[in-house]
Amino acid sequence: MVQVTELGKQLKGFQLQNITFSLPAGYIMGLVGENGAGKTTLLRILSGLYAGDAGTVRLFEKTYEEAEQSIKDQIGTVFHEEFFDLYETLEGNANRWGSYYSHYDSQLFLRTAERFALDIKKKVKQLSKGEKLKFLDVLYENHIEMNGQIVVCKNVNDGKELERTIDDLSKFLPFMRSVSAVPAGITKYRKGLYPLELFTKEEAGQVIDMIEICQKKYYEEFGLHFIHASDEWYILAGREFPEEERYDGYIQLENGVGMMRLLINEFQEAVEELRKSSEYERTRESFSRTVTIATGKLTYQTICSFAEILMEEFQGLTVHVYAIRNDFFGETITVSGLITGQDLIKQLKEIKESGVELGDTLLIPGNMLRSGEQVFLDDLTVEDVKQALEMDITAVESGGKDLIDAILNVQYAMERDNENFVYIQAYDRD
Repeated sequence: MVQVTELGKQLKGFQLQNITFSLPAGYIMGLVGENGAGKTTLLRILSGLYAGDAGTVRLFEKTYEEAEQSIKDQIGTVFHEEFFDLYETLEGNANRWGSYYSHYDSQLFLRTAERFALDIKKKVKQLSKGEKLKFLDVLYENHIEMNGQIVVCKNVNDGKELERTIDDLSKFLPFMRSVSAVPAGITKYRKGLYPLELFTKEEAGQVIDMIEICQKKYYEEFGLHFIHASDEWYILAGREFPEEERYDGYIQLENGVGMMRLLINEFQEAVEELRKSSEYERTRESFSRTVTIATGKLTYQTICSFAEILMEEFQGLTVHVYAIRNDFFGETITVSGLITGQDLIKQLKEIKESGVELGDTLLIPGNMLRSGEQVFLDDLTVEDVKQALEMDITAVESGGKDLIDAILNVQYAMERDNENFVYIQAYDRD
């Protein structure tokens, strides 16, 4: 169905070259790679938005030069960013994009715009939030799967208002597959802005209680839990994370829903595998190492529990775990992905100077670094931190097994292959 041969594309500061693969009918394919690896560029070429500079792309045994409209009639593309021209009118966008499709119905566009009371002469940029929400109705009516997120602000859209919002969004079930509720992140840079407040432990518990009641109702009717509380709520409330089944296949993982449950389960499974290893008994008696783990306050207690388990397994192992205070963005920011190099250096230097032996290596979560780079958010590099602390720095993937490997294996390195194509058979063509 898709055949790419020696494809190349040169863009400013970037080059895609020698890409060759085939995707048979009946298969699902995924592109695995860091930011900047060329995934989006490749998708744009496959969608006909870019032309390659070298090689060929054939879809349904035709090239875009031979049958552009016929190909586009048979494919659908959904990008993570908005592709409409924000400075063009609704009518202009419709005419522009509709011209690519032989079955485009301009009258249906006009009727739909009239139905939702949308001014087709208005630029996309000028649409109100309410007008954009009307697009959900169109997606729902055309059975397009959706996932949503609610950023919950104390005394603004919590309590009864949150309950009403969840109920309003539930009308899009089953095509809106999930909605996550996350607390608003509040940095110290809020001068002149609306005075948002942090949720208390009791209030976090109330949010969880409301969501779990809703989950039972939606699961009984649709087989989906639909509304999910992010991990922050459970940590703040001091409650156990839900069982894995409640996360509906971790559908909201990228929004911080279920990350801790997945990490805990992966760690527990990896520990069991470790105990079954033929080298386990010999290794646990002879192993000796001291390492330090730096993490955010949000995951600190969980990582500490992991360290305690491993130190019980290996008597010669010492693992120091430190929650890095976020002085750069403010102490209310507790996720590891927003920790800067300067905060790492300052706080760990103080610990070293107090006489604590931090060991040979500092382990940090991979999300502390910009994707695809050895650079922190404040532009300090891994090498900068290494020199300042006089110890090796190792970034660790998010999985529980990776954490164990990084602690027990001095040679561990986070490896990502930017040019992997992964596809699985989804159905039989016949």
